[in-house]
Amino acid sequence: KKIIFAMIEAGGGHKSPAIAMKQALEELYGAKYELFIMDFMKDTGCIDLDKKHKRTWEFYLSHPFLCKISYLIANLVGPVFRAGLKLIYLPEFYDYVYRFIEQYKPNVIVSTHPFNTIAIDYVRRKYNLNVTLINFLTEIFSMTSFWVLKDVDYYIVSSQRAKNKLIRRGISKDILYVFNYPIRREFFEIAKTERQIADELGLSISKKTILISFGGQGEGYPYRFIDALIREKIAANIIVITGKNKEIYEDLKIKYYKMDNGNLRLIILGYITNMNEIMSVSDMCFIKPGPSTMMEAIALKKPIILYKSVQISETANIHFVLNREIGFYVGKSVKKFINTIKKLMDNDCIKRIEQNYDKLNVKNGAYDIAKFIADIAENKGYK
Repeated sequence: KKIIFAMIEAGGGHKSPAIAMKQALEELYGAKYELFIMDFMKDTGCIDLDKKHKRTWEFYLSHPFLCKISYLIANLVGPVFRAGLKLIYLPEFYDYVYRFIEQYKPNVIVSTHPFNTIAIDYVRRKYNLNVTLINFLTEIFSMTSFWVLKDVDYYIVSSQRAKNKLIRRGISKDILYVFNYPIRREFFEIAKTERQIADELGLSISKKTILISFGGQGEGYPYRFIDALIREKIAANIIVITGKNKEIYEDLKIKYYKMDNGNLRLIILGYITNMNEIMSVSDMCFIKPGPSTMMEAIALKKPIILYKSVQISETANIHFVLNREIGFYVGKSVKKFINTIKKLMDNDCIKRIEQNYDKLNVKNGAYDIAKFIADIAENKGYK
């Protein structure tokens, strides 16, 4: 049986859960299934639309206010907006989807992006193609109008709150299934010790380590926060991850060349594949309130400092962190950031957050979702 995970690599939020689900299927069932993760629009050959979509998303990351306004309008005119996607924006994608399904003949497609879901569902219905479509909602507690996808076979969400919201928007409760959010295995199984990781990175083990990462696309401008840490003479290791944003990476490298003033040691990294190791050695994580990075920090029980949100749906993630008292929201405020860092320099503050994590008892949903997908692939339904 062939199972495809169809994501679009516009940030890690659509990719990371796909990896987590695939890993769990491999661990539970070995080589029983053919499993592939695809950057679906690009990998099926729809290159021009893929580039246009990713450029648009990068623009929105750089202009969060416009992103929120656009999503608010989309929510207000939901059915009209989705019809526009289906009839105007996505049609050039359909031929590529049809050719892929006809040639490869997957049994199950798990989509982690609404554009993929809309296109796959349209094509399979138009041409009467026999493929089961599962949609995975990458947002944890809320969603925008993009995600009101009524015609899928199964719909996976990561909270009862999200399920209730989708039911209110007209999705049948019979296709909705709630599982814990899937987190990549490597965030629970770190092969190296913290000392080994610290030595490889060149960290000073006598100091606390602050991770600054604003997502896989590397948007956000960390300069003001770094300058403030220098001004305040904060004694810490600072790891800045710029992701795929080469411009910010080069600028930081030039501005803070070999930055080590006795108090602050600065390490600048670009696109990385060992975020689990970086997070594990960090004492606190300054991150965007996107679902995947937030849940990875939660898996490692790290105090979270939240940067400004990009999407309206991320507001619920901020409330979750604050209500569970596992982190702080500073947005773009340098003053709030510095005050929060000073709080977290106190070991008692970190211990209180660790105790709150123990109460939270976060579980990885990847294995339960993998069993669900396997049952669907074997035509057993789900029990």
